[in-house]
Amino acid sequence: MPGLVTRKGPAVSLVFDQDIILSEDATTDLAITVIGAVEEDDSKHVTEIHVSAELCNKSAYLQALVNESDDRTEITLGDANSKGEFHNKEGTLVWLAHLQGLTQQRMQELGLWDISLLGVWYAIYYWDLYQDKEIKEHLREWFDNWYDTSMAGVDMSIYIARALAYPCYLFDHAAGYAKVTKYLAYNHIGHVKERPPKGFRGSRHLHIGEREFVGKYITVGPNPQ
Repeated sequence: MPGLVTRKGPAVSLVFDQDIILSEDATTDLAITVIGAVEEDDSKHVTEIHVSAELCNKSAYLQALVNESDDRTEITLGDANSKGEFHNKEGTLVWLAHLQGLTQQRMQELGLWDISLLGVWYAIYYWDLYQDKEIKEHLREWFDNWYDTSMAGVDMSIYIARALAYPCYLFDHAAGYAKVTKYLAYNHIGHVKERPPKGFRGSRHLHIGEREFVGKYITVGPNPQ
């Protein structure tokens, strides 16, 4: 695995998670090592994701990493030596799964319908950053399945409502958007605002303008079923 060397200063221990085979067939000729954020115990989780090298034909970013690598069968996302550079595993998996062209059934088998809100935000962020920015067109079906799976029976809170507002807005998920905005309107003091989940370090342009927030809420209506 490239780039996994010890840095100077206080040690950051690397925890190697089980490898993930992403493709639906036997074509796995590229290993993508994903290095996560520093945890509270000064550890970083490392996951090796096996994909088809053809996946890089759909990503100029990944192709550039392959071209720069000494071993064209391995690349690394994130930095083992730095506390600042990392890749969120859940968001990365959603991004790569869509590049790989996986079916929704395969995504369900991989647990991608049941990831954290932080992972949802990073899936959106990575597609916006590395792909064609047509996030809704590519990820909407997955998000609908994620919402039906992960939000079923979840007790709403200020934190969840704020973090869920932008994804529901982006993907035109009317029921979800109406639910979170109604909850915030009745349970939050002051202006109704959305906010990224704790731990998100992506772009600040992923947000809802105040006028759009209010207008969208009025359009959807205050009484979701």
